[in-house]
Amino acid sequence: MQNINWIKLFVIGLFAYTLLALYLGVSDLKNSISYLPHSFWLFSLISPLSVHLILSLRWHFFLRYLQCNINYFESFSIYLPGLSLIAAPARSGEAIRGLWLKSRFNLPVSLGISCTFVERIGELISALIIIIWSLYFTNFFSIPILLFFTITCSYFFHHFKIIKKLTIFSKNLHFYNSKFLQRKIFKNASLLVDKVNTLCLPYPLALSVLLSLVAWLIEAYLLYRVFSFLNVEIAFKHSALIRTVMGMGGVISFLPAGLITAESTGIAMALAYGSGRVEAVAATIFIRIYTLFIPFILGLFSYSFQKDIRFSK
Repeated sequence: MQNINWIKLFVIGLFAYTLLALYLGVSDLKNSISYLPHSFWLFSLISPLSVHLILSLRWHFFLRYLQCNINYFESFSIYLPGLSLIAAPARSGEAIRGLWLKSRFNLPVSLGISCTFVERIGELISALIIIIWSLYFTNFFSIPILLFFTITCSYFFHHFKIIKKLTIFSKNLHFYNSKFLQRKIFKNASLLVDKVNTLCLPYPLALSVLLSLVAWLIEAYLLYRVFSFLNVEIAFKHSALIRTVMGMGGVISFLPAGLITAESTGIAMALAYGSGRVEAVAATIFIRIYTLFIPFILGLFSYSFQKDIRFSK
């Protein structure tokens, strides 16, 4: 991992937020943020800590489900420094945990990659559940119904073994050159797809979606409380929609951590639901600090103390 990547994230983020502050007026933005009590800034640390505690349990469960014999603290020691790569598009950089599992525990690299891939699948499904709930339902208890529907669909998906059929198809392809290399590629790809297929079974996938749902809702509640302190009347389900779409908007951005795309999405949606311009920017900056920069700093801090997973090794 290169320090320049961390510096780029910090510089781009600082530059983007400075432009926002200058555009709106530093004094207006400062006055809006002053509505947030100092105690609330401190209390809000519970949100990223609880979210990543939940997601680390998901990571540990996946490893154990793949017959990986390590305890929670060992898996957490790999999960936490991975947050230093949270800025990669779609959080794909966290797949580097596979190399760290290899270097520290001599486990296959495909373990970390498959876990990361299915984590993103679970987060996407849970995000879609929240979006559907926010747009088409009024009752909070509609979420379990949507979750049950999702689990049922995953069961039929696995029943038809779509992924397995694709794997068999790939094994039957023939090439004319570099036969040894391609056999090796097919072998590694087959192992990876098998692990993904295992984690896409109804039980692990349902648990992944459930934990991802809880994480989304915790962050949504934090955003909802921010709007409340800023005297903006936005319902919780709309706060959940804003937070979720911000996350998905950031995925399609080519910039680190979805910068600018995620912010513009959050601000636009907050404005659409009745927020003032300054309040929308203040709330967006606040939620990005607690969902991006604080986890990033925690991951960077953890990484700096774990010399045995450095790339120089």
